[in-house]
Amino acid sequence: MIKGIRKLSTIGAASLLAVSLVGCAAASSGPDSSGNQVEAEAALFDAGVTTVTTTEGLVSTDWLEQNLDDPDLVILQIANEEGLYERGHIPEAQKLDWYSGLTGGESRGIIDSESFQAITSSLGINQDSKVIVYGETHQLFATWAVWVLKIYGFNNVRLLDGGWSKWQAEGKQVSLAQPTVDPGDFVPTEANLELRAFIEEVVATASAGPDGNSIIVDNRSLESYVGEETSGAKFDGHVASAENLFSFALFNEDVSYLQPAEIAAAYQAIGATADKEVILYCGTGLLASASWFALTQILGYEDVKNYDGSWTEYGNAEDVPIENADS
Repeated sequence: MIKGIRKLSTIGAASLLAVSLVGCAAASSGPDSSGNQVEAEAALFDAGVTTVTTTEGLVSTDWLEQNLDDPDLVILQIANEEGLYERGHIPEAQKLDWYSGLTGGESRGIIDSESFQAITSSLGINQDSKVIVYGETHQLFATWAVWVLKIYGFNNVRLLDGGWSKWQAEGKQVSLAQPTVDPGDFVPTEANLELRAFIEEVVATASAGPDGNSIIVDNRSLESYVGEETSGAKFDGHVASAENLFSFALFNEDVSYLQPAEIAAAYQAIGATADKEVILYCGTGLLASASWFALTQILGYEDVKNYDGSWTEYGNAEDVPIENADS
């Protein structure tokens, strides 16, 4: 059933407030610009370079440039544009096609464990490797890669902050050579379903309505959220009770992530705090993977799931709670 929208103006205002907070935080360096609670929480995290902890998932372009000779390093360009890797890439980087190497193909979802092991072996990924991934024109395919690697138990993976765009803009070294590697010995674990949401859980959470323990976040644009932009699905709008925060609002112009305090401010503005279960979705799970990365790998939130079925599945389902501007 398609439910009428509940307090759309309030929900929309929350979305706009979140984006506004991001802009305000970026413009101000004052310690109270994001509020005392945000400041206290963000103080727990260090932005930028890390090679150890799993709650800080970024490495800088300078760090990578200085560590290119590390024999344990595996660098992956997550490809989504044909021929871009072949025209130049970061030295020692290998190409990993997002569609064929990280998804379920026509069946959507994620790649199965057996196929994933074959691919990681071909890329020379060992149990003790340090994997760095980066995106081409933006970071969504790379954040998806981090999510899938962690689903299958490979935790020593980092995102190159700013990706290929920032590396090029800084005039760093570019290579045409495609490295050859020995087969890797990484063996995937059983899929960690604590990182992934399915439609049954989303429907149950939406049907229960807002509460103090969980929140659903729509990571698409505000126009898609309210149903003013056609999604291609049978229905337009959003999951009932979901808040809205466009994932692209979490990035700077150079495709690097905002500072932790700014990300925390944006999410706290819509009620997504570290003590809640957070379910993220978008159209296909890509935008949601960028927010999943920000919350789990930068802020250290522990209970965050990407619903990769997202609106492609939910918007075509019957008898699920949906809200939109025309209902």
